Amino acid sequence: MKTVMVGFFIFIFSHSIQAGCNDRGCSSKIARLYLSSFNGGSVFIKPADNARGVVGCTLFENTYLTLEKTHSLFDEIYSTLLAAQIADKRVFVRIANGSANCKVSYVTIDMQ
Repeated sequence: MKTVMVGFFIFIFSHSIQAGCNDRGCSSKIARLYLSSFNGGSVFIKPADNARGVVGCTLFENTYLTLEKTHSLFDEIYSTLLAAQIADKRVFVRIANGSANCKVSYVTIDMQ
């Protein structure tokens, strides 16, 4: 049990240590939130760090990660992204690997 807890904390804190984008998503400040009626309503997220050619999915317009209105935690995730942008804080945005438009799976924000 102790090993599982240590592994869990290493996983959680590794997002705050690794700034930038990788194949799983981006740990970055938010450069732009772009709200659109595309696909029934979406929020497009432009990380401050370069995501092009790094993330394991196809970026919308070669720039944006996508939070779709149909996501079960849309309001909570959008609120977290907006708070991070306003506070100029880094947020980790996890994407669904291989997804079209780099669909957001979840986000985390850590004390910085």
